[in-house]
Amino acid sequence: MNEVDRLPSKEKVKKLQKSNRNVYAIRCALRVQPLIIFPESEEYNTAELKRAVLQLDSQLESLVNSDKVDLRVIDNAINRIVSASVNAASASANAANACKAAAHSQSNIAFKNSVDLTLDAAIYAAKSATITTGINTAVNLVRATKSDYEKLKASKIKVTDASETGPLGDLWHGSPPDWYIEAKTKYDKTITEWKREIAESDSINNEERILSVYIDPGTSSPELITELYVALDALYRANGGSGLQIVKEDRRSMVGESVQ
Repeated sequence: MNEVDRLPSKEKVKKLQKSNRNVYAIRCALRVQPLIIFPESEEYNTAELKRAVLQLDSQLESLVNSDKVDLRVIDNAINRIVSASVNAASASANAANACKAAAHSQSNIAFKNSVDLTLDAAIYAAKSATITTGINTAVNLVRATKSDYEKLKASKIKVTDASETGPLGDLWHGSPPDWYIEAKTKYDKTITEWKREIAESDSINNEERILSVYIDPGTSSPELITELYVALDALYRANGGSGLQIVKEDRRSMVGESVQ
């Protein structure tokens, strides 16, 4: 019997309250989230992929905090991550799909039954850990998953907090396995570096895309100048700008704002 077969069955998971299943799925995903950036491909050096990982990281944080998430953002990010993986059965692809299943299990309009999505989150997580570390070391993940299940089954109230400060406690119900500690340390460091890198890149790009317009009104009427402002604003927005900021002075008017 492999580790996936040792996970709580569909019949057992189905008996959990909906909110408790959601928490179960989220925590399954969190245990393998660091494996999303498991080095597999040069594709991980692209700005597009880094942005996708950062978007997913932000959405998962919102999910843990019971905040609203955008499933379209999650799906787009995961599609980029999976396409950058060596193959659809890689550790990072399985980890990403665990996150996708966990996110969709919260939705009332999910593409699959919430029970099946909850099971998917657990199965993808176990597969990801097994690919990364081997069957023997995935035992810790399955054990922690089963501990979550037992606590949620025994709970007399709805559990909505999936964090480690919530009623279920730490993700591993004890010391995390070495592979997780190593992967989480690298993940946190990488996320911090990518956030700084993307922020610096965005700042440079914005500085290079400033629109500044000087208008000498001459004998033009205020109505004509207003029409010009409106036309410039529409053109600017059509090309990705956020709109024009009008600054009036005694002798001239300046129009300028970085493209957002």
